Amino acid sequence: RSGRNCGKRSWGRLERQRVDQCLAFCRQWRCELDHLVAAGVREAQVLGVQEHAVLGICRGAQLINVAMGGALYQDIPSQLPESTEHLADAYDRHAHGIILEQGGLLEKRLGNPAQCKVISIHHQGIRTLGRDLVVEARAEGDGMIEAIRGTGRNFLLGLQWHPEFRRPGDESILDCLPLLEAFLDAARNRRWL
Repeated sequence: RSGRNCGKRSWGRLERQRVDQCLAFCRQWRCELDHLVAAGVREAQVLGVQEHAVLGICRGAQLINVAMGGALYQDIPSQLPESTEHLADAYDRHAHGIILEQGGLLEKRLGNPAQCKVISIHHQGIRTLGRDLVVEARAEGDGMIEAIRGTGRNFLLGLQWHPEFRRPGDESILDCLPLLEAFLDAARNRRWL
């Protein structure tokens, strides 16, 4: 008889196949994107291409590190059970403290704020620092690397946290606007230091 709905079991299988195909495509796309980003980071930093400014946020910071030969903790809670909580259900509200490296560029750009909390949500993290990178900030408590910077003349900065999630006027969260402005200036003017 025509005009009837498909049975739920049949629909479920078809839908599951579509979901599986979509997930496989997304995994492949994400892998290809990672390779493309890593190549761009290496070109900007290693080859000294002056017209690239790179700001990596969260996964982007991890990609910068890996592109420069560093390694990651694949799952912080299982590899470092005593670590600070870096992931929570309150996705865009989970905050923890960070410590800016003394004398680092972030400290010079942001000062030494009394309140240094950031919105940070990740289960992977930088384990071994890549070449030509320096640590700019660490998490309070476990010392997990939270910000990295390239040592070359190009703007290359990775923030493990999400400055875009800070609500205007929220004094409890570090105001990273000077960093975002520095990135835009570097992209326009091709300078960082």
